[in-house]
Amino acid sequence: MNDRQFNMLMKQMKDNNNQVNMLTEQMKGVTSQVNILTDEMKGVKSQINELTNDVKQLDNKLDNFMTETDEKFKKVDARFDRNDEKFESIDKQIAELRKDGKRIIRGVEEVFETVATEIEESKEDRKNMHKDINQLYKLVYSKS
Repeated sequence: MNDRQFNMLMKQMKDNNNQVNMLTEQMKGVTSQVNILTDEMKGVKSQINELTNDVKQLDNKLDNFMTETDEKFKKVDARFDRNDEKFESIDKQIAELRKDGKRIIRGVEEVFETVATEIEESKEDRKNMHKDINQLYKLVYSKS
C-alpha cells in the first residue's frame, strides 16, 4: 500500500469518524426527544389513569343513584298500588251507597205518599166527624 492509498484510507476513516460523531450527536438528540416524549407519555398516561378513576367513581355514584332512585320509585309505586286499592274500595262503597240511597229515597217517597194519603184521609175523617158533630148538635138542640 502506498502513501497515497494510505492517506486516502486515513481520510476516509476521518470522514467515517466525522459521520459517526455526527450520527452520535443526532442519536443523542433523538434519544433526548425520545426521553421527552416518554416523559410526556407518562404524563398523559397518568392523566388518563386519573380520568379513568374519575369516570369509575362517577359510574359508581351513578349506579348508586340509579339503585336508590329505583328503590324510591318502587316505594312510590307500592304507595300508588295501595292508593289504587283504596280508591277501588271507595268506588265500590260509593256504588253501594248510590244503590242504598236510591232504595232509601224510594222508601222515603213511599212513606211520604203513605203519610200524605193518611193526612188526606184524616182530613176527610175530620170533615166527616165535623159533619157528624153538627148533625148531632142539630139533633140534640132541635129536640130540646
